[in-house]
Amino acid sequence: MNILKKHEWLVFVPLAFITHFAFAYNSVLFNGPMQSLLNDSWLLHCLGKSYVDEGQMMYGGEYSLHQLPLYPLLISVFYRVFGEDPRYLLAFQIGLSIVFVNCMVRVCRGILGEWRFLLGLALCFDLHLVLYSACLLTEFWVMSFWALGLFFIYKFEKAKELRFWILSILSFCVAMNIKPLALFLPLFILLILLVLKESFLGKLKLFGIAVLLFILTISPLLVRNYLISNKFPLLTTISALNLWYYNISYARCLTEGLSLAEAKADQVEIMRQYLNANGHDIEPVPHPVYLDRHGHRHALGLTEFEYSEHANKLSSDFLKENFFSYSLCHISQSKNVFYISNLSWVKLVFHHYDAISYSGLSFQKVKNWIKNKEYKQVFFLFVRGYELCYSYGFLLLALIGAIFKIKNKDRSIFYWALWTVVLYVFLITGVNTWGRFRFLFMPFLMLLGMIGLKSFIEMLKLKFYSKPI
Repeated sequence: MNILKKHEWLVFVPLAFITHFAFAYNSVLFNGPMQSLLNDSWLLHCLGKSYVDEGQMMYGGEYSLHQLPLYPLLISVFYRVFGEDPRYLLAFQIGLSIVFVNCMVRVCRGILGEWRFLLGLALCFDLHLVLYSACLLTEFWVMSFWALGLFFIYKFEKAKELRFWILSILSFCVAMNIKPLALFLPLFILLILLVLKESFLGKLKLFGIAVLLFILTISPLLVRNYLISNKFPLLTTISALNLWYYNISYARCLTEGLSLAEAKADQVEIMRQYLNANGHDIEPVPHPVYLDRHGHRHALGLTEFEYSEHANKLSSDFLKENFFSYSLCHISQSKNVFYISNLSWVKLVFHHYDAISYSGLSFQKVKNWIKNKEYKQVFFLFVRGYELCYSYGFLLLALIGAIFKIKNKDRSIFYWALWTVVLYVFLITGVNTWGRFRFLFMPFLMLLGMIGLKSFIEMLKLKFYSKPI
């Protein structure tokens, strides 16, 4: 047992290997190279392939800034070496995920003590980590660089060495070059540090370093995008699409009682009328083209950059008129990041495309599934409950831990930086959130939950076992 306490990897490398590859074997690695290319994965695959074929990020015969270039570049490296088969990159990601589990356990020696073994066990069986390490998506890499940034904050707080602060900010800046959602997290982390750190000169120095690194790391991307699009400062075109076509559509569903299809159709029609009022002559976009995120743009006769420019203008006009109602929708829907399911991805990789509704769930329905040998339905029911237990269970434990930290006036930069990541994703995803966004903070929420559980158990021990008999 002593050797296991000193060398946790003897436990968690084999266990993480089993859980990760048990899923991957049945989903992507041995079911053909295209099995993993679902939704956004297909776009990333095409962009990586275009780097190999054209030397540029292109989609549909035109330059594309829909995604940030770092991950498609990585995809292209694997495609050049192994051919256009994403499974090699996915195997690499799965390997890194196994390493991540073991690194988390090792780093948490000084934070959790022996409780780190429970964290390691939870990580090995975390549906989010197992699932998204085996998907061709940016979330895995963003989470990994955020974890690296948080680790360097932990080292900075312990060692008080400036190099760890620099490495931390660089890690967060790399993440913001992978996914637009990650853009503002370095500023939030900086805000937490400025609040908690007491020395004014120390704050000033760290602030200056962080801002300089932020500018240095974002500037090459902005310059590159300007050379392609003649638009500055343009980070990505997908942000305009998401705001206009998705977020505002979802907000209108909530405030105006429209269906999502009706809201999207109206958004497309508003843009068509706007274009016609400015010299175009575009016919109405038919069903179901207006439901296609790429198809409706082509039907409007717009390039990706033109669409982004018009969507930004129309979104700005909408928000000026509906700022408070939209903000209310954004904040009220943010809670869904803890609730919304990952089942859509699980079902697809298991070749199961039928929708499952749990609103009318009953014991008799489950009994009929078993009787009719509909075991996939039972499996997905179990998975849904499983992911909800992880999401809400660790959130509850994390909140308990936060109460203890506030009560004890804890000013740990690392601890509150963990919470900053969770709250940042919670606040920024807003109206149109997805289950996979939860993965961005789930390992950190699990660590916060374990800290909360440890604090709660220690409080109970102190209360009930320290009394003299």
